[in-house]
Amino acid sequence: MSFFQKINNSEIFFRFLDIFFGMILLLIFSPLIILIAFCIKITDFKSPVFVENHFRVGKDEKLFLIYKFRTMIPDAHELLFHNPEFAKLKEKYDRNGAKLRIKDDVRITSVGKIIRRFDFDELPQLFNVLKGDMSLVGSRAFFKEEIDLYSKEYPDFGRKIKKTLKIKPGITGLWQISGRNLLSVTQRVDCDYEYFKKRSIIFYILILLKTPLIVLTRYGAYE
Repeated sequence: MSFFQKINNSEIFFRFLDIFFGMILLLIFSPLIILIAFCIKITDFKSPVFVENHFRVGKDEKLFLIYKFRTMIPDAHELLFHNPEFAKLKEKYDRNGAKLRIKDDVRITSVGKIIRRFDFDELPQLFNVLKGDMSLVGSRAFFKEEIDLYSKEYPDFGRKIKKTLKIKPGITGLWQISGRNLLSVTQRVDCDYEYFKKRSIIFYILILLKTPLIVLTRYGAYE
């Protein structure tokens, strides 16, 4: 195996890239992170700035607490699945063609709509990257309920996600630069699986470089 191949397959080198680029991005966006936290708190002082108890499935199927700015009413995920008052919204979610976001979601706050417009709600995940829970580039970090549900409905989904969970989930990924919310959950995991199979330093950097353009052009975004 050549030196380049060894680096290309080295988890240590991927970790170095995550820390290196993660620190740079955190330094760039730290003023914005502070401003967003202030805006969320001042508009709803009693509620938390970050989504509480927001656990996702990470590498090797281990749950981890993901950091994300709260753009919805408190306990939005639990309310969708368990509160009868949101039954109509749940029906809309079920009819959504297995897409993960609901257009015109009534749970989103007024400040949340602004934050989501440029995906700023994802910025705290830089702390997850530095902690080692996530990578800058990887597969989507699914809820456990989503994996259980879609694995039953789509057997191929279950097979592929078992593979993608061998690497860390990412803030961005092939799924994000390929259509985001225009993709169904099965199409998204297809992208995750493709990245898993072709994962390389060059692929990692290419996706990282393409992401800002996708965010700025709003390609595949609802809000």
